[in-house]
Amino acid sequence: MGKKTSGFLLISSFLLLSFLFFGCTLANSANGGAGNASSKNALSQPAPVAAQAVKEANYYTLSGLEKMAANDTSGAMADFEKAISLNPAFAPAYYARGELRRNLSDDNGALEDYGTSIKLDANFGQAYASACNVLNDLARFSESLLTCQKAVDLGFGAPQVINNLGVAMFKNGDVNGSISQFTKALEGGADGPIVLRNRAIARKKMGDIKGAIDDIEAYLELVPGDTSSQDFHSQLVATYEAQKSKKI
Repeated sequence: MGKKTSGFLLISSFLLLSFLFFGCTLANSANGGAGNASSKNALSQPAPVAAQAVKEANYYTLSGLEKMAANDTSGAMADFEKAISLNPAFAPAYYARGELRRNLSDDNGALEDYGTSIKLDANFGQAYASACNVLNDLARFSESLLTCQKAVDLGFGAPQVINNLGVAMFKNGDVNGSISQFTKALEGGADGPIVLRNRAIARKKMGDIKGAIDDIEAYLELVPGDTSSQDFHSQLVATYEAQKSKKI
C-alpha cells in the first residue's frame, strides 16, 4: 500500500486552471478576494490587486504551465513566482507551483503550496486531491484521510484519490470502509494491479480469505513476476485450505 503515486496529468491541471482563470477568479482577485468568504477567514485581508496585475498573474501562470509541459522547470518556476508576486491572493498560481514542486520531488514544498491555495479557496477540490496523494506517499495517513475525503466530497474523486482514501481508511483502522473505496476505485478505472493488491490485503484483514485469493490471483495475472505477491498467494491458499479442513 506504500507505492508512490504520480501527480495529476498536466493537461488536467491546465484545463482546470484555465477554467478558474477565465470563469471566476478575475473578479475575486481584482477586489482582493472579496467574493470568497473563506479567504477572509483563513488569511488577513489581502490588499486589493489592480486589474492589470490580475491579468498579468493569469498570463504568467499559464506561461508557467506551458513551460512546465516543455520541461523548462526553471522558467516555469520563475513564471509561477512572478504570478504570485503580482497577485498574492491567486490560488491557482500556488497550486500550479505545487504541481511543479511535486514533479521535482519537493513534496513538502508542494504541500505548502497546496495548503496556501486551499486557504485562499476552501473549495479548491483539485488542490485537496493533489495534497491527498502527497500525504499518502509521505505516510501521513491521519491527515490524508481528511484531505482525501474532502477531495471526494468536492467532486474530485479520481480513481487514484479514491484508492488513496481507501489506504488512509485502512491505516486508520476502517478496514470495511477501505474495501468499499478500493472497489469504487476499480470500478472507476484505477491502476488495477495496485488496487487489487490493496483490496486483497484488506480482505485478508477482514477474514475474507477467498476474496483475498481472488484479488491476488487477478493481480498476479497482471504482474506475474511479483515474487512477494506469489508468496502472499501461497499463504492465503494455505490458510483457506486449513479453514476448509476445520469445517470438515
